[in-house]
Amino acid sequence: GHEHNFQLSKQGNMHFFVTGGGGDLRLAAPRNFQQALTQAWGKGGHFLVVTVEPEEMKVRVVGELGSDGRLTRLPVTTPGGGPVQAELTISRA
Repeated sequence: GHEHNFQLSKQGNMHFFVTGGGGDLRLAAPRNFQQALTQAWGKGGHFLVVTVEPEEMKVRVVGELGSDGRLTRLPVTTPGGGPVQAELTISRA
């Protein structure tokens, strides 16, 4: 679909990222979490910082500027609203 938010989906050992928070934002929760295999999502402007090592990849979801002028982490939750760490580590299978 066409989403303006952050989403992480997983099928088997494959991880999929939707990072559509750079322009027009949709603050409502996406639909069809189960069909899209969504494990986590976040609303708001954001970008990803990705660090790749031989055995793992780290993905940090960076949000907007805080009141102190520093970058913040985008709040990310499960489809049910539970908290998810904003830095994800994916190890080589």
